[in-house]
Amino acid sequence: MNWHFAVSVAARSAPVHHVRIVSRLVFTENGHKPFDDPAKMHRLRRSFAKTWRNARWRDMLLAFLHWLAEGRNSLSVPVSSEEGIVLGLPPMSWQVPVSLPVEDEAPEPDDDDPSDDDEPDEADGPSTADGPEEAGDDA
Repeated sequence: MNWHFAVSVAARSAPVHHVRIVSRLVFTENGHKPFDDPAKMHRLRRSFAKTWRNARWRDMLLAFLHWLAEGRNSLSVPVSSEEGIVLGLPPMSWQVPVSLPVEDEAPEPDDDDPSDDDEPDEADGPSTADGPEEAGDDA
């Protein structure tokens, strides 16, 4: 199984003109074709990236945009044969003076290998090792 960083992009006109870029994960069996089962893809996204924090997502997005722009400080995205949208890089960022109290604890290590997840594949059938799933639990 392979994981791939992907983005979804949408142009917005309100409250100001901007482009919204959202990071995604896509899983493939052979490195090319995404899994057909949306439920399996959802489960993999939830379990695989559960320890990833905002800094990791931000760094992957910034690295992707840097690569896509070939190191330049802007990225021209064609919208027709003669027109393009020019995006300034790096994207805007904000500092928010609000935080949550955090206990002194070591951060959990990122786990890049979904093959050792506790969740069985659908072909393996349901697992009863942890008992029945409670109502409201994410699958």
